[in-house]
Amino acid sequence: MYPAAFDYYRASSIPEAIKLLQEHPDAKLLAGGHSLLPAMKLRLSEPAALIDISRIADLAGVQDAGDRIIVGATTTYWQLMQSEVIRQSLPLLAEASGVVGDIQVRNRGTIGGALAHADPASDMPAAVLALDASIKAVGAGTYAKRASATEQALAGQAASDQAIERAASHAAEGLDLNGDIFASEEYRAHLTRVLTQRALARAVAAARG
Repeated sequence: MYPAAFDYYRASSIPEAIKLLQEHPDAKLLAGGHSLLPAMKLRLSEPAALIDISRIADLAGVQDAGDRIIVGATTTYWQLMQSEVIRQSLPLLAEASGVVGDIQVRNRGTIGGALAHADPASDMPAAVLALDASIKAVGAGTYAKRASATEQALAGQAASDQAIERAASHAAEGLDLNGDIFASEEYRAHLTRVLTQRALARAVAAARG
């Protein structure tokens, strides 16, 4: 299918992008477009305008600021995978980026787009939450939830298989899970526990070398 008609604008700076958003309140931001454009083709989203921010230099790249790592919103998954700073300081982010979609998605898709789109199936929200990241937004949520009960169950414990299994059993606590045509609430709770256990076991194995 073809998307509905829309106006296209390309912003060259963050102030220009904000100005365009103020002038076109029904517009959507475009960077990688791997979530937005398919939705538009299916007529699930029909924005009056698109504001392309993909060429704003200040929004791209990885910077080591000493006490923190700064990742620009339009940094692609491929750039995260290739960044020596990310691989050394935030290996979880590099690993998560490497399993997103296929090579075309990783070459064009952006971390900012993934977080803003907030797809429940997305890898990035869970990764940045686990890393205790903060997001700086300029201008204008369903929120991801940190598995605090699991963290508390592991605190001070030896990382044995039994301890990991017990901690993972708390992973779905406090979650407002959705049931739909793809999976029931019960199945998603079960899957949350199973995947948490696997992720913890893999993290422990990686830490032990």
